[in-house]
Amino acid sequence: MKPFFSIVIPVLNEENYLPKLLFCLEKQTEKSFEVIVVDGRSEDRTVEIVKKFCKKNQQNFNSTLIISDKRNVSFQRNRGADIAKGEYLVFFDADVLLPENYLQKIKENITTNKIDFLTTWNETDSDKQQDKIIALLTNFMFEAAHFLSFDFVPGFNIIVKKNIFTKVGGFDENVVHAEDHDLARRLKEHGYELTILKEPKITFSLRRLKREGTLNVLRKYAKATMHVFLKGPITQEIFEYQMGGHLYTKENQTKKRKALFKKQLKLIHSKIETYFKLLERKL
Repeated sequence: MKPFFSIVIPVLNEENYLPKLLFCLEKQTEKSFEVIVVDGRSEDRTVEIVKKFCKKNQQNFNSTLIISDKRNVSFQRNRGADIAKGEYLVFFDADVLLPENYLQKIKENITTNKIDFLTTWNETDSDKQQDKIIALLTNFMFEAAHFLSFDFVPGFNIIVKKNIFTKVGGFDENVVHAEDHDLARRLKEHGYELTILKEPKITFSLRRLKREGTLNVLRKYAKATMHVFLKGPITQEIFEYQMGGHLYTKENQTKKRKALFKKQLKLIHSKIETYFKLLERKL
């Protein structure tokens, strides 16, 4: 039987986060869906985890693992969409979490209101007030952009009718940043209006903000947004934006701190040398 949803999840080294999302999918009250995980040749236990998930749930819903030829989020999403059998494509990132009725509520809204393209409000995986404010501002930003007829959608939470996604050409694999916004722009150009649901909410991870610093990440998002708004799709790197769960492991964080310490130590050493050279000249 044809599923209503095809859930596509691009992954790379996500052994720590992906199991939580897969568990959320197992608990969904809506059962008409398939899961397609597209792996970018992970070097951890991600593939093993997905294989166990597929075997465990083979009686409940269809699940598929694809090993991608490229480590590219747009390429991986398109690969998943190519084999999807569902009427609607649902694009999640590996680090999101869902309430048990998420797909059920989405389906109810789609069937009642004839929605072709949608996303939902989000909340964070943190209880800190400052983090909750970030989520609230993000939601308002999407609402404000939609009001101004300049739609944005978060790549970790896109739901779109498959035939429409195919019609506009899917994700542009030449776009290196803000590929999600580029897709929303092209959908709008083809006459498909974005719907933003306040409920149900998806939980997204602040791991990138914690790793790179909130202001630094927000600066990148702002730069990408302005580029798309003023110049169009971003087809060349304008800042570093890496993919992969390995970036958020304790070992990686330790290496980053050591590298930062060495960089700061080198800078201090350079300033001391400069000071003594100036002192020698005066003497």
